[in-house]
Parts: sequence; structure tokens; C-alpha cells
Amino acid sequence: MQPQVVVDGFNQTPKDTEVWNWVYTTYFPQILNTVRKTTGGSPYSEDITTDVFVILWQETGPFVTVPGILEFLTTVAVRKSLNENRKQDTAERHAEGVRRYYLNIEERNRENAEIDDHYNRLMYVDVEKLPRVRKLIFKLSYFEKLTNEQIALKQGISKRTVETHMSDAYRFLRIEVKKSGGYFTFTLFFVL
Repeated sequence: MQPQVVVDGFNQTPKDTEVWNWVYTTYFPQILNTVRKTTGGSPYSEDITTDVFVILWQETGPFVTVPGILEFLTTVAVRKSLNENRKQDTAERHAEGVRRYYLNIEERNRENAEIDDHYNRLMYVDVEKLPRVRKLIFKLSYFEKLTNEQIALKQGISKRTVETHMSDAYRFLRIEVKKSGGYFTFTLFFVL
């Protein structure tokens, strides 16, 4: 197609579709190649190239030469490709940050599980040192998750007696766990 025919077809409103098709089929492979090189082979290269041609279609400024049209296409393609690269870099940094965040959580959970396991072993050993009735009441509360009122009904004793046994058990366990070099991590709850 003659260069002047291309320029005139592009500068008229509406654009000459025959000229448009010629520009599209002639320059699409070249612009696609530019986009692929600039983005490092992004899977979005064809979409970006199509967007470049949409921008060309919407361009109202007069073109003077066919190389001017190609220069416009190349400039827009490089700009959109660089924007895609920045977008991908941001997405990768975000994904890496999320990955590191969850790795830290997993590491802390593993460490906490090891600590909990250590203290649970200490506590189980120390629970066995409690007097028989206190040990039974503590196990019903701590392991079977019964309320003080449920324990009192089950054992045929007052709720206040259960609370006293639990308080004494916690006091004893706190001392025993500290003797073993641990930290007492149990929380005393009174269910009223």
C-alpha cells in the first residue's frame, strides 16, 4: 500500500478500514515481538499488543508518515510493556511477602507446639503427684472440660469444695512446673 494512502486513510474520520487492516496485519507481528522482548515473554504479550492497536485506533492526532505510525505503535508498546513488568514485579513481591508471612506463622506454630508439648509433659507428670481426690477433680476439669458445678454433682460434693481443690491443684502445679524449669501457663477459670 502506498505510504500517502496509508497516512491519508489514518488521518480521515472515520479511519479507512482497509488501511487499518493493512497496518494491523503488517505491524502486529513486529509490535508483538517488541512486547515479548520488553516483557520477557509475558503470557499477556498478545493482549498488550492488541491494546496497543486499540490505542492507535482511538488516536486522533494526524500522522505524517508511515514510519511515524510505526514509531507511535512501538512507543505505546514499550510503555505498556514496562507497565506490565512493574505490575508483575509488584504482584511477585506481594506473593513473596505473603509466602514469608505464612512461613513465619508456620515456624512460630511449630515452636509453640514444641513448647506446649514440653510443658504438657511436665504438667502430666506433675498431675500424678497430686493427692487422689484433687487429681481426680483436676482431671475432670482440665481434661474432660467439666464445669465445677458438673464435677460437684458427679462427686457428690459442694461446688466450693471443687473450687478449693482446683485452686490448690493449680498452686501445686505452678510450683512443680517452675521447679522443672518451665513456666506455668495454665489459666485458672472458675465457672460460676
